[in-house]
Order: sequence, then C-alpha cells, then structure tokens
Amino acid sequence: MPKAHSNGIDAMLIQENPEDSTKPILWTGSRDGKLKMWEMVEQDGSRLQFREKQDTNMQGCNVTSLLYAGDGVFVGQSNGVITCFRLNGQTFTLTGHTAPVYALLMLDDVLISGSWDATVRFWKFDAASQQFGCVQSVPVCSGVKAIANHTTQLWVATIEKIQVLDLSNNGTIGAGFDVPKVMDLLLYSGPSGSFMLAVTLSGHIKAFNLQTGAEEYDQQHSGPQQKIMKLAGLKDPSDGQDLLLFAKDNGWITALELPTMNERGSFRAHNEVEVRSMVSIPALGLLFTAGMDGSVAAWKFVPGGTPPCKAGGAPAW
Repeated sequence: MPKAHSNGIDAMLIQENPEDSTKPILWTGSRDGKLKMWEMVEQDGSRLQFREKQDTNMQGCNVTSLLYAGDGVFVGQSNGVITCFRLNGQTFTLTGHTAPVYALLMLDDVLISGSWDATVRFWKFDAASQQFGCVQSVPVCSGVKAIANHTTQLWVATIEKIQVLDLSNNGTIGAGFDVPKVMDLLLYSGPSGSFMLAVTLSGHIKAFNLQTGAEEYDQQHSGPQQKIMKLAGLKDPSDGQDLLLFAKDNGWITALELPTMNERGSFRAHNEVEVRSMVSIPALGLLFTAGMDGSVAAWKFVPGGTPPCKAGGAPAW
C-alpha cells in the first residue's frame, strides 16, 4: 500500500469525528512539507481503512508538531512559524520563534509553544484584532523538545535538562532535573498518585513523583538500539490495565504496565526505522505509529493477542 508521506513523519494528532466518535480523524505532518488529514471510512473486522481527505502544502517547511484545540489545528514548523487552521476556513500565522517548534500545548485558552530557539512562548487570541499575539516569552537553558502541564507547573524538556516553570508566578523557572536529551514527557495519574514520565535518547525511562518532586523510577533499556523516541498511554480493554508504550529508534514498541513498570510485551511497528510519532485513543484501544520512512500503522488489542495487535497492515496506508 502507498505510504502516507514521501519523507519521515514527526507529528500526528487525533481529532474526534463529530459525526461518528468511533471513526476518528487522523492528522499527519511530515518532513516532506505536507500536512494531511485522514478519515476512517470503514472498519472491517480487525482491519481499519483510511482515506486521504486533505493535503496541505506547508510551503516547503517541515511539520514538527501538531495540536488540535478549540476549533482549529495548530501546526509547528521547522522555520519557527506556527500556523493555525480553523475549521471555518480562517488561517492565522504566529511568528516569533526562530527555530523549529517541537512542542505545543493549550492551557486555559493560552497556546504554549516550545522551540529549539530555547524559548517557551505564550500566545492569546485577541478578539478585537482577530489575531494571535505573544503575551510572554520565557528563555530556558537550551532547545525545547517537549512540554507537559500539571496543575500550576509547566515541565519543559530541553536538550540539557528538565526545567519546571511556575505558571502561578509569571513562568518563573523553579526546581528542575539534570536529565539531558529528553525526547518526550507524559503525565500519568493513577491510584498511587500522579507522575511525570520521561524518556531519553540514552534509553532511560524515568518517573517523577509530582507530590514529592522526587525521581522514583529510572530504568535504562538494554539492547543494540537504546534510543527512545516517543511515549503514549493506552489501556488494555480486556482487564483495564493502564499501559505505557515507548517507541525506539529501531521500529519496536514496548508496553509497560503502570504503575509497576512490569513489561507486558514488545512488537515491531516499523521495519528498522525510527518511530518519532505515536498517538493513542485509550477508549477505543487504538494506537497509531509513524515512521521515518513516511509510513503510518494502526494497531489495536484483540482477544488473546500480544498487545497491541495490528489493525491495518504494515504500513496501514
């Protein structure tokens, strides 16, 4: 089957389909300078079928991050520009960053962006001018790869360390963690408390207790390919077990049970290529993975299968 893109995919997002919640809409952004929207058209047994519904040329800029919030899709690009496509057809351009925008987050109607230019910017939409404006720019120690929020804390993963911004105090940088080359962050809340999960290029998986601020878990993945690129959360529909999935640079995905971190299983999602984007729909037991070869695969649990089992071919489209 044809690939989704002609180059590697760095960003994906899931948009709920307002007409049918069981048929999600998937957006993919690639190094080929294309933003694409995919619509699920049918589900035949364990197999999912998608069709390309929209193809947007980002004028030669790589798509580095995606966020669906409110009534629009925000697209972070390799030139530092953020473009917002609203469902009513309006387009907005947010300028200020000078390097790739790798992280986007919406919090209380404020768009937060993290860039390789070592800044975190806060944007608000002005109804009078009908434009987004940058209301604050916070310099951090180095290029930003990921951001995540917990209450009044904004966790910022830079290439040098994790820094924590206090949103209740004008974004003041507080305590942090000397963990370099963090590729992704994921908030997990369970019966034993709330934790910030982090993965690194050196193969470490870490868990930080958000009540105590202490690092409570650190494991380094062993094997010839140690780089971990992405995180996603999923739930096993057969027993309700919370799972943490992490993607490696050799195309493999490993599932860990939360909060014990016991390994549940591994599977090859893409053939010897980095998986740099991974999104899940826990309620449907669905996982989408994207490789640096431009392929996308869809996965879901099936009874008696090693989780998760494929639901759409290799690649799915």
